[in-house]
Amino acid sequence: VSMRKTLKLLQVEDSDSDAELVVRQLSRSGYVADTTRVHNASELRYALETAEWDLIICEYRLPGFDAPGALETVRESGKDIPFLVVSGTIGEDLAVQLMKAGANDYLMKDNLTRLGAAVDRELREAESRAERRNALEELKVSQAQLALAIGSTELGIFDWNLVTGELFLSEFARQHLQFPENTTPTLENLLEAVHPEDRPRVARGTRDAMRPDSDGRFAEQYRAKIPLEGGDRWISGSGKVTFDENRRPIRFVGVTQDVTARKQAEQELQFQLHLIARITEQSTDCILLSDHEGKVRFVNPEAQRVFGYSAAEFMATAPHDLLHRHQGDHDCLLARQMSSGETLRDYEAVFHHKNGTPIEFSLSCAALEMNGSRIGMVFTLREITERKRAEAALRQSDQRFRRLFEADIIGIMIADEQHVLEANDKFLAFIGFSREELTAKRIECDGIAAPEYLEIRQKANVLLHESGMCPAFEMEYVRRDGTRVPVLYTAVELNRSSDFRVLGFAVDLSERKNLENQFRQAQKLESIGQLAGGIAHDFNNLLTVIMGYSNSLLANIDKNHPNRHAVQQIAAAADSAAALTRQLLTFSRRNSGEPRVVLIDSLVGRAESMLRRILGEQVEIFIRQGASGGHILADPSLIEQVILNLALNARDAMPDGGMLLIETSLIDEADEFAARCLSLPHGSYVSLSVTDTGEGMTAEVRARLFEPFFTTKPPGKGTGLGLSTVYGIVQQSGGSIDVHSAPGLGTTFRVLLPTVASEPVKEANTDRGPMRGGKETVLLVEDEPGVRSFVRDVLEAHQYTVLDAPNGQQAIDLVKHFDRPIHLLLSDVVLPGISGIEVIRQFRELRPGVPVMWMSGYPERHGAHLDPSIPFLQKPFRPEVLLARIREIFDSAPA
Repeated sequence: VSMRKTLKLLQVEDSDSDAELVVRQLSRSGYVADTTRVHNASELRYALETAEWDLIICEYRLPGFDAPGALETVRESGKDIPFLVVSGTIGEDLAVQLMKAGANDYLMKDNLTRLGAAVDRELREAESRAERRNALEELKVSQAQLALAIGSTELGIFDWNLVTGELFLSEFARQHLQFPENTTPTLENLLEAVHPEDRPRVARGTRDAMRPDSDGRFAEQYRAKIPLEGGDRWISGSGKVTFDENRRPIRFVGVTQDVTARKQAEQELQFQLHLIARITEQSTDCILLSDHEGKVRFVNPEAQRVFGYSAAEFMATAPHDLLHRHQGDHDCLLARQMSSGETLRDYEAVFHHKNGTPIEFSLSCAALEMNGSRIGMVFTLREITERKRAEAALRQSDQRFRRLFEADIIGIMIADEQHVLEANDKFLAFIGFSREELTAKRIECDGIAAPEYLEIRQKANVLLHESGMCPAFEMEYVRRDGTRVPVLYTAVELNRSSDFRVLGFAVDLSERKNLENQFRQAQKLESIGQLAGGIAHDFNNLLTVIMGYSNSLLANIDKNHPNRHAVQQIAAAADSAAALTRQLLTFSRRNSGEPRVVLIDSLVGRAESMLRRILGEQVEIFIRQGASGGHILADPSLIEQVILNLALNARDAMPDGGMLLIETSLIDEADEFAARCLSLPHGSYVSLSVTDTGEGMTAEVRARLFEPFFTTKPPGKGTGLGLSTVYGIVQQSGGSIDVHSAPGLGTTFRVLLPTVASEPVKEANTDRGPMRGGKETVLLVEDEPGVRSFVRDVLEAHQYTVLDAPNGQQAIDLVKHFDRPIHLLLSDVVLPGISGIEVIRQFRELRPGVPVMWMSGYPERHGAHLDPSIPFLQKPFRPEVLLARIREIFDSAPA
């Protein structure tokens, strides 16, 4: 043997010669035996545990041990070692039993020639078994690694034998489709696990993969029938169909994978992309995307609209050349940011429209990066032209509000639920608090409002909370000194946050209230004047008769006549009644007197001596004249009556004496007092003020001061017409009167009368001389029988011829039928039927050139307006006045 093989041999043998015999036989067969012998089970077990053996040759029978026992010991060790039995006495039956028990072969000691061949065979088979074991171990390792890999990817495996119909599903495949664990999978129940809407598509894809003309590939994504909580479960299935040589499908193998998370991510990505696309399309900002070279790669529709360029124009030209071409490259913000890649936020700049129009923008930009490298820039441009206009308008509005807030026009304040937080000077003046107290939050909203207005203020607060504003309403503020200020108040809510703030506006109504009171007073006095005038008209007719006849009786009764005193008392009472009637007419502004231009200072100076006599020594009089050159148009006697009445009123207010100041001055419409007399026209005025140091008066008394017959004097001490007469004289003279007074602080009456530029007229001589009569014919028209009889008697007693008529129509008829001359028409103004004015008009047509004169106690009662060129006789009148006026007309008339 050219190459000998080493054999590690374990012999179970008690005979040295037999052992040597086996070794020599192996040597002949080409083996070099490295032999170890054992004699019993324990030695055999130790040898198996301590060494590796190529071959075991065992004697069938040993003392206390045999081959079946040795074979059992080898089997227990778990080692695969070829086991040969050598015996001289073994029979066929025992040999078969040993072979069944696991022995590889048996040999007879007397015939060892086949030992080499048996050893060769068993060694080869042992080597083959070892190779198979190693391959199996490697396969197990590979399978474990494959299972681990498949498990890490959570792939499901399916294997469908199309010939037998058997279908295998791995654990993950069952999980993917929620396939029951103990259910045998078939194509039908597998399709049942697919969502009904996707089932036809999966079945069609399976059939298409098994068609002979297909490539056998299958790939579908579908939903499982049983969804996940909150959404569908998506499965991706892919596989390959195997065909035989006749293109018949024999096997379908593939994998499944749960792609729900990936599907949801894809859907979310699609949503985000769609959302971004919609945002950029609908955005009111201009959005541009440039690459790293500065070329525009995307522009949204708003940028195209605002700048007037199309998307193609944007992408074909650098942004600087389109939007910033009016400035150099070094000044171009876009170019600078594209090159630097710096982030910019809300930078205001001017860009240009395609037509060259400049547009103001707020620019923001940021770098677009990928994998740490800048790949472009994103620009956002927001047009701020309107915002700039709005900001400018807001600044102007703030300035206007600040000017309004600081102006001394209306009161403005800001308050919360309890305190005034901010206020202008006008509002602080309303309530009488200082700015220091405002800063210290010492001004409480409830504390400055009059308590009786609590309910309406609560309603206003409800409206402020509900609608943010409240309509204007009137209320009163209580000043710190306790006085009240009437205001018109309105407010708006500044914000709708948790911090309630109110912007309030207050307009001082003091002047308006004063004017309203004056207007109501004027209306009241006007109505009383109408009544007084009506009474005076009828009363004057009666007084004309009483005064006329009583004076006639006195002229014809001897001084010693027993009835003379009674007639004198009647005449005196008639004079007093006439004076009272004149006061009523003056109060009602129906007695304008004989106005002429006079100096107010001269009237005051002329009244001084009279006042000192009347007022007495207890009243100290001071005269301060400052109206030099102040001319007024008024009846001097009426103005003197104003001074006298005011002085007498002051004396009554100073029962224990005091001081009286009469002061005159010239003022214009800018004066504080004149500003309050808003009913007066603009111009220059003479001021006449009468101030006393008397008891003063309450607000209630001031409110009724000028009412006729109102007096605070005891019964029998006054008529209550003094101040009402003053009021009437001032009003009919075109002026105004005001009073300032408080209890214990005295009283000041101030009269304003308009000035005139004319010079005073010298007073005419009022001495009429003795009563004279005449031979002329007088036509008398009077509807009151007593007056008509009295006038006729007086005229006839002085040789006049009198024609009389009770109404206008009879007077005109008499003129038409009377063929002798009529020298004078004396007519009442107010007549039944045809008025006195119409009688005079028709008389002048019938008897042109004949003088006329009218008489009345109250001509304005029926709206009559007298012609100032016609002589007028005011009722009541005495006989001498009637005769003198008629004689004046006859003496002045041409022959």
